[in-house]
Amino acid sequence: MEYLEAVDVGKPFFCAVSFVGPHDPWDSPRKYSEPFDNDFFPAPRPKLQDEPSRKPCSWDDQKPYPDIMQEEAIALRKNYAGKVRMIDTKIRQIFQLLKDRKLYDDTLIVFTSDHGEMNGDYGRLYKKNFTDPAVKVPLVIKGLDDRKGAVCQDLVSLIDLGPTILDSQDIEPDFPMEGTSLLSNRKRESIVSQYKEDQMIFNGRWKLVINKKKPVFLFDHINDKDEHINMINSHKTI
Repeated sequence: MEYLEAVDVGKPFFCAVSFVGPHDPWDSPRKYSEPFDNDFFPAPRPKLQDEPSRKPCSWDDQKPYPDIMQEEAIALRKNYAGKVRMIDTKIRQIFQLLKDRKLYDDTLIVFTSDHGEMNGDYGRLYKKNFTDPAVKVPLVIKGLDDRKGAVCQDLVSLIDLGPTILDSQDIEPDFPMEGTSLLSNRKRESIVSQYKEDQMIFNGRWKLVINKKKPVFLFDHINDKDEHINMINSHKTI
């Protein structure tokens, strides 16, 4: 906010704001988590029907917590929501400052995250895998075009943000970029991600995770949106 208070309103500016949370430890101040005490929170996703047996794998790098109870996971989620509320409060203050300085309407704002959290799903905490709780992150953009409240159902990767921001300002990148601008007519056919020796590819229906060239996970998002069934050992073929 000190930076935004000092920027020249007559010149373009770029400001990156990063919050560590929501993150462990789950220590949200009570004034933010208390409103969620009596709210309903869904139970965490159950353990997979067929977990991978091959090792090493990033899934095995994420050791399960066998003693975590469902009520403990829900309490953790409420605390996590408290941290989200706390960050929302800080973001609201930044937005108000932009409005007070007459910068809000002309500022492109991108809200996203680097990863999600398991928060008890599949009996695990933290991240380090390619299930949706870990890799599916929010992406909200204000000022990209004239549409308000529009929802994009296309496949999008974080590497698309750079080309999108440049494209919105009619700036040509001066070096090759692997991402695709969301303002272009080109649509992604798949998303690729990597962690250590694991790679994931997702085409909107099938999510395949490979470790050292060996497949370890296969999910069908049409028939199993919540990724309960690992089909890697199934007789079915794609």
